[in-house]
Amino acid sequence: MALCAAGLAAAPAAAAVATVTATAGCGGTPKFAAPMTLGGVAVPPEVLNQGEEAYMHYCRTCHGESGDGKGPSAPGYRPPPRDFTKATFKFASVRSGELPTDADFRRIIKGELHGTPMLGWEIPDGELDAIIQYIKTFATKDPANGKSIWETTVAGEPIPIGADPWGPDHRAEAVARGKAMYHGFAQCWACHPAYSTKAEMFAATEETRHARMAASDFRPDLYGSVAKKSETYGVVILPPDFLLNPVRSASSRPPESPADYFRIIGAGIGGTAMPTWIDSVSDAFNEKDIWAIAYYVQDLVAIKDTPAADALRKTLAEQPAFEIPAAPVPASAPAPAPGEPGTGAPGSAAPAPASGAPGPESAAPATAAPLPPKHPAPGTAAGAAAPLPAKGPGPGTAAP
Repeated sequence: MALCAAGLAAAPAAAAVATVTATAGCGGTPKFAAPMTLGGVAVPPEVLNQGEEAYMHYCRTCHGESGDGKGPSAPGYRPPPRDFTKATFKFASVRSGELPTDADFRRIIKGELHGTPMLGWEIPDGELDAIIQYIKTFATKDPANGKSIWETTVAGEPIPIGADPWGPDHRAEAVARGKAMYHGFAQCWACHPAYSTKAEMFAATEETRHARMAASDFRPDLYGSVAKKSETYGVVILPPDFLLNPVRSASSRPPESPADYFRIIGAGIGGTAMPTWIDSVSDAFNEKDIWAIAYYVQDLVAIKDTPAADALRKTLAEQPAFEIPAAPVPASAPAPAPGEPGTGAPGSAAPAPASGAPGPESAAPATAAPLPPKHPAPGTAAGAAAPLPAKGPGPGTAAP
């Protein structure tokens, strides 16, 4: 086999022995003799055997012979290589928690994950497709039925990504709206850093949530990321600071459309606290707003490591002290004219209340509207007031 020979020629002696032992195409008995149904698709055994051979050549060093992310190179890598036995994948086009499509595997393998040891691989399509099918065979089997999630579940459907509603001619408007939604309605700064002054955040919350922030709503480290423990991956994940960290699976830069950022924000990131925002679309938050946040984040990433980023940080560090403004006093209703209902005068529809009885003006004074709950579940029905998914890392955790 050409691949087997190439792998042996390129590998150190110890690695070559492991490759010979594990690889079906190196003279041993083929591992797969029958087709497998993976993600709802019947995969022939010859494809799986080809995938095993190619995987050992390209992927074993990092992801391990058993696909558990513990290859010989893994100890030196941060973040660690993906553990395929968990069948959980971060950067798919499907809703967080669903199985990725084959197109998602191709995009990641060919396109790399920025800021990680996962480089882009130029693998011939036939071999790549076989590798993708073989990767699915690593998933842990359920003791109850002897099958893995790939054998019992189909891949998810990619979230819909329609036409960009803003376009290059309205980029400035999109970025402004995205900034307001990031700091107001979506409260992305609950996990990612904030990039606005407190005064701007207060105004954005009033604009997008129709509610007022309290002083206690500003977390102490407002301009840093909040580390989150991922039970799925067993590590602490630091959401990216878009002025500092690369976004793992997004590459577009202005003036390109930020469709890859829309995908990350809309679909969420599997195994992390980054929610599926597409399921929170309502009267208060629509797909155009997700596009706007995508534009805003793309613009932040574009100024990373530039004087513009330094200037923004300086502005935030030197902002004046902010005090919550007093709540506006509701306008008093005009006094009714004599004879009108409620005056107690002859001809009125209702007598004046008895002394000591509560009247229209004796109700408890109006207070500022409280902020909507910060942890509504994703997928709130359309029309609900300010539905929000659980707070979590934003586009591209550990990542996005």
